[in-house]
Amino acid sequence: RTHLLAEAGFLPCQDERVLTQSNRKALETIMDERTAEREERTAVQVEAKNTAASTRLLQAACKEFGARELPSGVIVRRSKRGEGELVRAADCGAEQVLTLKYEGRLPDGTVFDSTERKRGAVQYLVSSLVEGLAEGLAGEQEGAAVRVTVPAHLAYGRRGLGPVPPHCALTFDVEVIKVEERDPEAEREMTVSEAAAEYATAAEGGEETADEIFRREAAAAAETMSRLGLPSSPALGAPRRD
Repeated sequence: RTHLLAEAGFLPCQDERVLTQSNRKALETIMDERTAEREERTAVQVEAKNTAASTRLLQAACKEFGARELPSGVIVRRSKRGEGELVRAADCGAEQVLTLKYEGRLPDGTVFDSTERKRGAVQYLVSSLVEGLAEGLAGEQEGAAVRVTVPAHLAYGRRGLGPVPPHCALTFDVEVIKVEERDPEAEREMTVSEAAAEYATAAEGGEETADEIFRREAAAAAETMSRLGLPSSPALGAPRRD
């Protein structure tokens, strides 16, 4: 740290233990600046690396048999045609709920998410999907199986999210199991009634205390309703999301 101490105005012959308060602050400022510079250099390197890998992924996806590129840069390849209800674009009228099986991969092939890990198909509002994935599924029918390759700016962008690094294009292999019109009132009633039924059944079995069962089911119901874009029910003891 000798050169940093010198920049802070600290003489080499002095003992670091006698640093003045002002010199200490100057040293801390310089060290913070050095750290910020290192982080910036690292971010630039990560961006360059991930952007290059994403470009290769998109180029390869375009060359796959049957692939079509949308104006946004999203690439869709259908491996199985559906025959049921049509998936609409996220901004077209009433909201839809999709039941999907999927696997999401990074440019290097690493699986960052899949319904296999969730032990079965999962429901999502179309508007809650990654923007590029929602765009790629629009126009597909219930029963379809498609591969959607999404450019980084229509996925998680420059920030990334969780296991997805910044500036990464993503590949989704998706099976559209079911397409339904969203009925918020029916969803709310179903979630509450299912939780209440399980609560009563488990309470009779004596496996958990009534309070433990109630709290567990309330948390599960709140998570489901949050995923579907609904406010949590005060009747289940979960906080309402304004």
